[in-house]
Amino acid sequence: MNGFIVKISPADGSFVDTDSISFAVSADGRDEWITNVCEDPNDKDSFYIVGGTMGTLDATVKSAETDCTVRAFVSKLSVSSMKSLWTKQFSITQASGEDAEIGAALALGCDVISGDGLVYVAGVIGNGASIDIDTEQQSLSGSDDIFVAQLNTGNGAVKWLKQVGSNGVDRLARGGG
Repeated sequence: MNGFIVKISPADGSFVDTDSISFAVSADGRDEWITNVCEDPNDKDSFYIVGGTMGTLDATVKSAETDCTVRAFVSKLSVSSMKSLWTKQFSITQASGEDAEIGAALALGCDVISGDGLVYVAGVIGNGASIDIDTEQQSLSGSDDIFVAQLNTGNGAVKWLKQVGSNGVDRLARGGG
């Protein structure tokens, strides 16, 4: 299963340019899910998609063939070319340290605030796993947490990422996060 984005004419619902169909396909052919799209008010030729993948979308993230982990991602795409300008995929560490266990981080929402040059991404991370980032994150309850990250719109560099949760199962609303 692969995610895809297609340009459709608002006038009649036809494909605008079938050569510009862009698929979010991992290098290793594993599954991807696109959960949300957000526009960039500062750059009308760019938009962002967020979701999760079992594969490798970002060359800095490696996964083994037996890895059952779903990793959150955000990708900046060009409206005119429908090509990815950059992609950031978030590595995670399972609570047990074993990649053969199912664990998941899924980005569910994104937003760009006008004039800041920053994109905000929010999502969930499950089963006591932690997102790997420069500052150590860890599950607060050993269950499901939420995360919020701030990235540079120009190159996708993570400015900060926070993983937070209660002693219960924490979730974000889908479709507007």
